[in-house]
Amino acid sequence: MDSHCWTRNVNHGLLLRILLHCRDDHDRPMLGSLRSGRETRGILRNADIDIPAAVEAMRQYWIPICYARAH
Repeated sequence: MDSHCWTRNVNHGLLLRILLHCRDDHDRPMLGSLRSGRETRGILRNADIDIPAAVEAMRQYWIPICYARAH
């Protein structure tokens, strides 16, 4: 999968940092074969910092939308 297409949308870029670490029932990467390269290595290397920040950014995005729907 071309990770560049995921980074055009900020929400996709945030989710990509999480999905790169997800595996299916057969222990294969959920996104298919990872591309080698500086960008992928950087995302994997910085996961401990990037994933919590990505989760919080998604939370900040969705809370106003979910809250508006509930009222």
